[in-house]
Amino acid sequence: MTDYVNNARNEPDVVTLSVTASDANVPVIGWSQQTMNSLAQIKEARLLCKVVTSLRTYDNMLLTALNVTQDENCPDGWIGTLTFTHSEPPPAAAPMEDYSSTPVSTGSTSTKSVGSQRGGSGGSVLKTILRDAGIKL
Repeated sequence: MTDYVNNARNEPDVVTLSVTASDANVPVIGWSQQTMNSLAQIKEARLLCKVVTSLRTYDNMLLTALNVTQDENCPDGWIGTLTFTHSEPPPAAAPMEDYSSTPVSTGSTSTKSVGSQRGGSGGSVLKTILRDAGIKL
């Protein structure tokens, strides 16, 4: 499929969300800091997200910009913007048969986690902030 129709290229969707994360009235110690760390990890790991707004649902979105301000307007947290840009997932690579005799390990590896479990009530801080912002992973 081509990127151009009628000599015009379809630019990727960009969604910007305004966010306020505050520790006020939150039972989790350092909740806004945990949220910031989790969002930074999502951005750095280039994880594809689903962004749900009242207008539309966007699949395959990358967190491409995370702008944060911490000042007297939000002394117990931070205010910022999250910018998501549409990205197609990489195509699945066809398995190559190299006819090697090296055994393949079927052992398990630890699962990557985003965010901290410190001070939580069993739920993920990241899932809470994303759910509250209308974002689904």
